[in-house]
Amino acid sequence: MSWNLRRTPPTLVALILVVTGWLALPAVSRAQNKEPLRIPMMESFSGAAASWGADMFTGAVVAAEMINKEGGIKARPVDFYKADAPYDDVPSAVTMLCKLARDPSLASICDGGATTVIVAVHDRGEECEAPLRAFSS
Repeated sequence: MSWNLRRTPPTLVALILVVTGWLALPAVSRAQNKEPLRIPMMESFSGAAASWGADMFTGAVVAAEMINKEGGIKARPVDFYKADAPYDDVPSAVTMLCKLARDPSLASICDGGATTVIVAVHDRGEECEAPLRAFSS
């Protein structure tokens, strides 16, 4: 089966580019233990944009399957998990970012959610040095 980049959905292409960019991150270099590289997908999984979050997570799962089929990242399988950041409840989204940022083993927080959430968490994310890689907004 050949892969045609021109026919690949833009969100999947962006996700693959972001994930492969993690190869250079220091936290990812702990490949010796071969444990899954757990990456939170910070997206709207509740509220009015829950279907958007579900679609984005589906793309993340497909990307993880493709990456894992090729051996993972530094020989570690990728495992995305949901981290709810509803665009219509910005305080909850900021709380989620802060909760994730407290995990020192976290290589990255994927996406960040809707534009309203990205704007709201930007400064707070810099304060707590959250490894946020936002791309969909």
